[in-house]
Amino acid sequence: LCLIIVFVRSFYHIQHNFRFLSKTLYNFQFQKNQFARRNNEDMYRADDDFECVDTNSALNSFREYAKRGIERFQKGDHDGAIADLDKAAMYNNSQPLQQRGIILYCLGRYDCAERQLNDDIRKLESMKFSKAVDLRLWRSAALNKLGKFEEAKLALDVENRIGIPLVYQSLFMNTTLLFYHGDIPVDEMIDIVGDPRDNDLPGVHFFGNFFMGLYYDSIGEPMLAQAFLSIPSESSRYPERDMWYQVPRFLYSQRFSESS
Repeated sequence: LCLIIVFVRSFYHIQHNFRFLSKTLYNFQFQKNQFARRNNEDMYRADDDFECVDTNSALNSFREYAKRGIERFQKGDHDGAIADLDKAAMYNNSQPLQQRGIILYCLGRYDCAERQLNDDIRKLESMKFSKAVDLRLWRSAALNKLGKFEEAKLALDVENRIGIPLVYQSLFMNTTLLFYHGDIPVDEMIDIVGDPRDNDLPGVHFFGNFFMGLYYDSIGEPMLAQAFLSIPSESSRYPERDMWYQVPRFLYSQRFSESS
């Protein structure tokens, strides 16, 4: 009987410690996910995005044109924006320019967008900090638009062949990868995205609706794309100077303007 009591007490303490450890790991994971999300969001901002550590004139020209291109995009000068970003790309051989690929996609220049996004993914992931999940979603969408559906799935790298630990990326973004790959049904994805009336502090509702809308835009389902994209395009989550304020509105207007 004494042995049984000792065993039960030991089991209880082990179970208690396991729960404490699990909770600690969950909180640690949440903090890292938030850090990764902030890094992803920062990629779309114009101010000081392009750190220039070299006085080389080509890098300075890249920085100047890229910054001005994003500022023009934010002001609604889309033709001027892409012209400046095209010039920035001419001077660039080392830094990612993902804003160009995103704008090219919105403008319907899918072949150029795919090449830019593929180059940006390679540059970002060569740093081995985190997987460029959001850019992989954009590139997959561009490949879908080009009719390269199998290549679009491979671009997602759901098997993580690149070997970068997914623990550094947002759990939600990795789930979105699986949705694009066809491994998660739409109703399950909608449950994850949640209700618009709920608190959207981590941005799951905003980004969930946006990337679902992007997916349906890429596979030629305009009604579903419009339904999902309408939510982030009307959101005030970001200030006007932020790319995440501009991109959903621009994509929505390009696809569903009254004149189209």
